Amino acid sequence: MAKAEKLTSAEDYFNSANAYHDKGDYEQAIKDLDQAIQLDSNYVKAYNLRGIVYKDKGDRAQAFKDFTKAIQLDPKYSKAYYNRGSANHDQGNYDQAIKDLDQAIRLDPNYVNAYNLRGIIYNDKGEREHAIENYTKAIQLDPKCFRAYFNRGNVYDDQGNYDQAIRDFSQAIKLDSSYLNAYINRSVTYTKIKEHDKAIEDYTQVIRINPKNADAYIGRGYNYLVKSDYEKAIADFEKALLINPNHENAIQYLEAAKQAANVSQPKASDYTMRGAASLEQGLYDQAIADLNKAIQMDPNDYIAYDCRGSSYLAKGNLDQAFKDFDQAIRINPKYSDAYFGHGTSYAFKKDYDRAITDFDEAIRLNPKDSPSYSSRGSAYFVKGNYEKGIEDTTKAIKLNPNSAAPYLSRGFAYYSKGIYDKAITDFEAALQIRPDDEYAKKNLELARKARGR
Repeated sequence: MAKAEKLTSAEDYFNSANAYHDKGDYEQAIKDLDQAIQLDSNYVKAYNLRGIVYKDKGDRAQAFKDFTKAIQLDPKYSKAYYNRGSANHDQGNYDQAIKDLDQAIRLDPNYVNAYNLRGIIYNDKGEREHAIENYTKAIQLDPKCFRAYFNRGNVYDDQGNYDQAIRDFSQAIKLDSSYLNAYINRSVTYTKIKEHDKAIEDYTQVIRINPKNADAYIGRGYNYLVKSDYEKAIADFEKALLINPNHENAIQYLEAAKQAANVSQPKASDYTMRGAASLEQGLYDQAIADLNKAIQMDPNDYIAYDCRGSSYLAKGNLDQAFKDFDQAIRINPKYSDAYFGHGTSYAFKKDYDRAITDFDEAIRLNPKDSPSYSSRGSAYFVKGNYEKGIEDTTKAIKLNPNSAAPYLSRGFAYYSKGIYDKAITDFEAALQIRPDDEYAKKNLELARKARGR
């Protein structure tokens, strides 16, 4: 058995820490970096790496200290500014993150990752033109930066510039033919512009890469449904349910496809059902078009008003959303879903007291309304009332243990309170329901790191 190499210099400990960090052994990496800094208190790269390790471990406060110390020791060290900017972004401190990335770029005008990350942050702030400028600069510096193409494509898609979005997603795929998210997002864009055959091709490629992606079967099935190819649509929705038997969208779409296969002349309810399916798929313009037809055929279709309100809400048109939810309530004052939508609209406006009032009414009308309990719990969390929030999300889970949303909300509440074991349990439960949920994956990793795994 080979004898372990003895570490003597600060550089030895730094290199050892780097290796341990790559293996995911954060505790040993920190011990080695502590030793490196003890041997050389001006070791800038050691402070920077220790900040990265603490950030990965979930100790953001210590990460900030180390990145700041590295900057103090070497104000021209661009990587420390980049890393502190990334940490600020993770915390939601967008303006401070941009300041750090500005400085990183001043020090290194060719810093591709800094431009890409600054683009992400500007997009998160809703400043899309600034985001595009940064992604474009990253691409100019590195024409092979497929992530910058992908990120810019997402912004163009949000702006409704679908042709440019497709060009960017296509270039990302050309640079990395296994880039799953690029295929997925391009297929969604193709669906929006009614290029259903091309959307089907992309979803098919996603399925080739990951045959267990239930959402890809649902997306492809939806396009078959719109094309009136009901047999293939039904087959895809059934395949999705084999992968995830509790997938609510697959259940709803399968029913819609089976009904559509047996109906020749569309009725108002058919447009309402198809509009509701488009809403769940995130195709809000198509949903609104069908729901407009439903309401034109039946002005008292309160479900159509409710679904159209939800579509407008998803598009950020709160004024129209409120009008539709109000109309649904006027037609049927006992329709709990409309109060849920009304409350959700208030939550978007950050008027959480009125949101809670609406959720109260939805629950009064339907005591088994799991989404309203879940959303009321989230509103209580934002107001700082964790006990009521946990009580509501727990009730939501009891009513519908197959919904990921209340697990995620309660998990984040437990994480915020430092109750990491319960947070981990909730995030794991959410991932059992939605295995591809990036939010749940990220928070599960943070909770595990915070607990000290």
